[in-house]
Amino acid sequence: MNASPKKTWILSDDLAARVQDMITDGTVAGLDEIVEAGLLAIAAEEPAIDDEALRRAVLPVIEEMDRDPGRAVPAEQVWAEIGAHIARLGKA
Repeated sequence: MNASPKKTWILSDDLAARVQDMITDGTVAGLDEIVEAGLLAIAAEEPAIDDEALRRAVLPVIEEMDRDPGRAVPAEQVWAEIGAHIARLGKA
């Protein structure tokens, strides 16, 4: 791990005690391991974007629109349709 500037973390007394207990009992070597594990856990919960699947889904549409731009729907119309759909959902 590269040397980096020291950081100051302010934790509640409860969290500070839990961190100290984990270091004392050898669960982790230090706060950096806890922070890393927490960040990895958060990242694992975030939905991953499959770039290749996105390309497969979007590129054919872009290519088709390039071949036949007349198929495009004006943004104002799209937003009007979305607004109408939302209004219908609100009445249900």
